[in-house]
Amino acid sequence: MALDAGELEACYLRVEAGLFNALLRMLWDAPACQDVMQECFLRLWSQRARLDAGHLDALAWATALNLARNRLRWQRLRQWVGLELLEDARTAAPDGIDADLMTLRAGLAGLQPRDRELLLLSEYAGLDTRELARLLDIAPGTVASRKRRALQRLRELMKDGNDGDTAATH
Repeated sequence: MALDAGELEACYLRVEAGLFNALLRMLWDAPACQDVMQECFLRLWSQRARLDAGHLDALAWATALNLARNRLRWQRLRQWVGLELLEDARTAAPDGIDADLMTLRAGLAGLQPRDRELLLLSEYAGLDTRELARLLDIAPGTVASRKRRALQRLRELMKDGNDGDTAATH
């Protein structure tokens, strides 16, 4: 039942790219994503005696997503008590992010958290409907309908964002 280093490394190699992509679109900060992934796998390693290799990928996903949610909660709390940068600094495009990514970022921010997470896991992490259903503990049909609804809402939000940009420049 106890994991060895090779099993944990194999899990990391399987989930690394998809997990990083999903975390990046949750946190929008590459170093923070790396921190979350490192903390996730450190936690898994510290619990290796109690873990089953057959469920390791799902546990890695769940742990990393929970850590990212916690990080976002702390960011909101710091903003509330005034420890973050001013609003104009937060909404400015970070270095290296183009207008399309800023529109995507704004659109994703406008979604309900559970819909945003579903899209990130589906579109950026590459998880299929069956994997999403198992990870989110919902029926596959629910995954499909929520995904369809979330994509439609994201398109609307991104269209509204682009219309506002176009109107401002004309």
